[in-house]
Amino acid sequence: RIVQKKPVLNAGVNMQCISNVKKRIEEVIACKPSHVTVLVGTNDLKAQASALEGWLYRTFGKIPNVGTLETYEQDLTEIRDRLLAAGARVALISPPVLGEDVNSAANQRARAFAETVQRIAADGGERCTYFPLFERTCAELPKTGGAPYDGVRFFYWLCLLCFDIHVFKRDLSDVQRERKLGAT
Repeated sequence: RIVQKKPVLNAGVNMQCISNVKKRIEEVIACKPSHVTVLVGTNDLKAQASALEGWLYRTFGKIPNVGTLETYEQDLTEIRDRLLAAGARVALISPPVLGEDVNSAANQRARAFAETVQRIAADGGERCTYFPLFERTCAELPKTGGAPYDGVRFFYWLCLLCFDIHVFKRDLSDVQRERKLGAT
């Protein structure tokens, strides 16, 4: 069997929420993709997590306001419909967990987002499918005692991780073990 190489375009942009993606979807459609995976919502969840994170996403993500689950559902449905109308096969991916406490408020919101993504994918017909990233990452979390999501701590640890891996040349597995990080 001969496998043809096809170009892959990553149109993801850091610090962007679903409203940003909706504004840029025509750029993706202009590439005439046959298949599109859509993973959006993590930043929307993080923007809802605290006033500081909401401000960061409004300022640096250039969104007018922090969205709600309802606006997320409306925007994702529109993105799905526009991609399907352009002829693409679409895979909608639920956002991952936030932190390692499965019962935290952040993960309860993430669960609601995942259920919304699953419903939108199911309503998209045979050319639309659902990838359960939230469910798969959630299954890897400890049942009790996991650390809840903390955006400021996450940013601090992310900076430390960059130094550990890129400056000190440490192995990611060692850093995860040392900091007691499981799935995240």
